[in-house]
Amino acid sequence: METKVKRNIASGKEYDPLFPPPKGGSLTIRLDAEVDDTLALIQKTVPLTLKDTERIAKVLQGKTLEETCENIWNFVYEHIQYKRDEKGIE
Repeated sequence: METKVKRNIASGKEYDPLFPPPKGGSLTIRLDAEVDDTLALIQKTVPLTLKDTERIAKVLQGKTLEETCENIWNFVYEHIQYKRDEKGIE
């Protein structure tokens, strides 16, 4: 969800208790990674971190799959400002 202009996003502080504290830091898995490398890493990482999103998932759960997807999209759009990675950093 990349936009051409920076949006004013909501702070989302009320959601902080629904996520574990970040561990911080940056970890290099592969130098000069490309999008395909990132997608492969995401596929490996998501199953290992499902517990991190367990509580927010309950909040965003809708009555239907479509409503749940809309809730997730709205949450991301309202609270997360995408920033493109620097070249060579994926």
